[in-house]
Amino acid sequence: KTSSNLPLSSSHKNQVEQPQEHPVPSSEKLSPKISEVMKPTTASYNAVLKAWSTSNDSISIVRAERWFQELQHLENNNSSSNDSNNNNIRADLDSFNYLLIILSRRLGGKNLETNRQNAQRAESILMSMLKENENEK
Repeated sequence: KTSSNLPLSSSHKNQVEQPQEHPVPSSEKLSPKISEVMKPTTASYNAVLKAWSTSNDSISIVRAERWFQELQHLENNNSSSNDSNNNNIRADLDSFNYLLIILSRRLGGKNLETNRQNAQRAESILMSMLKENENEK
């Protein structure tokens, strides 16, 4: 006989292991220091952009562009608000470069039109970067 065919004694039947519960702290219980650390930064957004820039998934361009737009949206909102805690969130050189990298990949495969559109979007982004650089001089 194998051990699975042996009958369990009554003392073993009552010793079924119960899953342990681990309480999850609510956001109200988090200390201000932890809450402050958990705020996303430009580096957080860039990490997501970098992840999508290395993905071979056909939707990666769309996802990267959405995150980039969210980053720019935060930047625009921060520049118009007086909240100094969020003013550091803005698209930086890495943000633009990750977006350019993903647009430069040939995720359209043999679809020349899709690849051409991606190249034009990359070119447009580079032109806006150059224009912004000129405005800062």
